[in-house]
Amino acid sequence: MSRSNPNQLSCYLGRLSRSETDKLLLGRKPGTFLIRDSSSIPGDFVLAVSEGGKVSHYIINSKGSQYQIGENTFPDLHSIIDFYKKHFLDTTNLQEPLFKVLAQYPFSAKDAEDLSFKKGDVLIVVEQNEEKWWTAINEQGQKGLIPEPYVKKLCDLQQPGSPVPPAAPQPNDQRRSMPPPATTVQNNSDVRRTSVPPNMRPMPPTAETEGSMYVRATRKHLMPYDDTTLAFEKGDIIKVLKKYDNGKWFGQKGDRTGYFQFNYVQVIPASESPD
Repeated sequence: MSRSNPNQLSCYLGRLSRSETDKLLLGRKPGTFLIRDSSSIPGDFVLAVSEGGKVSHYIINSKGSQYQIGENTFPDLHSIIDFYKKHFLDTTNLQEPLFKVLAQYPFSAKDAEDLSFKKGDVLIVVEQNEEKWWTAINEQGQKGLIPEPYVKKLCDLQQPGSPVPPAAPQPNDQRRSMPPPATTVQNNSDVRRTSVPPNMRPMPPTAETEGSMYVRATRKHLMPYDDTTLAFEKGDIIKVLKKYDNGKWFGQKGDRTGYFQFNYVQVIPASESPD
């Protein structure tokens, strides 16, 4: 498989407008993502991610045999996905992709929440609810549950030597109840994201901090309308009290405590600790 071919990447949805992308991702859990063609620069791509109550659009510039996002350069799109699954963009890392599937067999809805489709229909899977039933959207914008054995990822079908599908399988009718609707979130800004923070580091572990840990601020952190955050200036020393896997840490500066994003700070070695 050629890793330079975007059609062999499951999260690549091809030609989608910004507004169509926002409709697909807005309200999804943080880290839900897709890659689409850039509508303004032919040959370039956009990494769209649900994060921070909005949809962020990161431009991926095609540089010959390489791809650049922000200040980082990668040999292929797969490497970008692998990297940002382990590193934060702005407020989250990549979690689950949206992806296209091709119907291998026709399916007629049996329940109100099902989505009927014909053989050959292309659907976008927006949630993998359980092992054999996924939530998908068709080209008309209709949404519902589909049986996973009836469809196949487009990227799998585009690989050489793909096998001929067998007789239509029977999906398991034992289903869990549908998840509640997504929480309403604020509208996305029209400002186009063209870069990512330069000081990205691996995701923090899920654990309370044991012992004393200090960090030095690498940039200003100020959110005047949120009294749960910890404000600080570049160069300030902060004592970390707790770390969480969503990228937020809880710390103390002087007599004040609050939350902050871990990618705003740099860990101070124990040998240089103020304690």
